[in-house]
Amino acid sequence: MNGTVSVVQWFEVLLEFESDRDPVLRRLGRVVHAIEITGELDADPPAAGLLAVTAGALAVTGDDQRIAGPGGFVYDAVHTWCHPDLAVPAGGSR
Repeated sequence: MNGTVSVVQWFEVLLEFESDRDPVLRRLGRVVHAIEITGELDADPPAAGLLAVTAGALAVTGDDQRIAGPGGFVYDAVHTWCHPDLAVPAGGSR
C-alpha cells in the first residue's frame, strides 16, 4: 500500500462512525459494500445496477475525472433512493 486511503476505505470508516445514527447511510453502505467486496454483488440487488452504470460510464469515457461529476449525481440519486420515507416503485426493494 502506498499510504493513500481509497474511497472505499474512507467510506467504510464513515459507516463505522455514522451508520448507527443514519439509516440512509447504512442502506447505501450495504449497496457499496456489495459492489466492492468480491463475491458479494448478489447480496444486494441494487448493487448490480449501480455497478453497471459506473462501469459503463468509465468504459464510455475511459476517464475517471470526466465521470466524477455525473457519477456524483448517480450516487446522490442512490442515496436519495435509500431514504426510508421514499416510496419504492412496484417490484422495487430497499
